[in-house]
Amino acid sequence: MWDDPAAFFLLAGYDWTDNKFKIWKLHFDVQIDRFTFQPAAPWRGAGNDAVLRHLQGPEGVRPGAFDMEPMKALADMVDADRFRSIGGHIQMVKIYKAMQCVPFIISRKETRSLLGRPMLDYEKSDAYPTQVLDY
Repeated sequence: MWDDPAAFFLLAGYDWTDNKFKIWKLHFDVQIDRFTFQPAAPWRGAGNDAVLRHLQGPEGVRPGAFDMEPMKALADMVDADRFRSIGGHIQMVKIYKAMQCVPFIISRKETRSLLGRPMLDYEKSDAYPTQVLDY
């Protein structure tokens, strides 16, 4: 019998059979004593103050789909002492329905990085778009 590990993983990807993106949660189920998958529940706007803070506007929480709010929340968490296990350079890849993946150069705090690796000053790349994170 395993101890219940305090870990779970989110796996996301495009399901070509259903023609939509899906997110699954891989977690340890104590009832069956092993790791198992389940579809991630839709986010109802509770339980993540970091994301909510970026969705907050003068009229309250802005409705609709996410834009860059989760990325802003991740940047806050990377900088916070409270989340010491989160660190390094933020990585971002845009995945298209046609299965094409485009990595982004992240420009943040006077550093540019690509797929988590800081880029050297002389490295230039017109092949990848740049996302400036000034938060």
